[in-house]
Amino acid sequence: MFKFNFFKKKPVPVTVATELPTSQNVPSADLFVDSTPPHSAATTNPKEAQPTKLTLFLNKDYWNLGRRDGYLYHTAESFAIWKKKTKAEFQLVVDQLIQEKSTQRLTLLNHIVSIGTMHDATSSQLTNAIREVESDIERLTTQKELSAVDEGWIMSVLHGYQLGFTQGLKEYVEGEALLKHGSLF
Repeated sequence: MFKFNFFKKKPVPVTVATELPTSQNVPSADLFVDSTPPHSAATTNPKEAQPTKLTLFLNKDYWNLGRRDGYLYHTAESFAIWKKKTKAEFQLVVDQLIQEKSTQRLTLLNHIVSIGTMHDATSSQLTNAIREVESDIERLTTQKELSAVDEGWIMSVLHGYQLGFTQGLKEYVEGEALLKHGSLF
């Protein structure tokens, strides 16, 4: 038959909340969990994140700069001086880019020499990269030459400044006329 167990204690059920004994051989949770979020793809490519000096130069707001200068200085001499200074700055930026491209070309040529005929595919890729750099150098040289005659990429800079300068000069003349002749009303 079966036995009644009246005098013995009932077994205590094991719950999930009970803690396991800790020992020094158990690694901490920090070892397996990285609390820093992953970086996005936009920050991993530094070339896309930083614009070139030429892009920064060409993307300035020359219309507002010209408007301010036209209102403050309002002389043809100040416009001519700004134009010469800006063309010189543009040519300096282009010269710096040409120098960087020339250095890049030399580095690629050195890679071709170091590889030799060991790997034809890599040599072909480097040759294509050299052609691309030489094309960039030629394009920059052409733009530098065109800037001397107010053509090429600098034309938009000069045109925007001139329009702004004219607007600022017009505002200055209208303001002076209003002050001299009093109110129109």
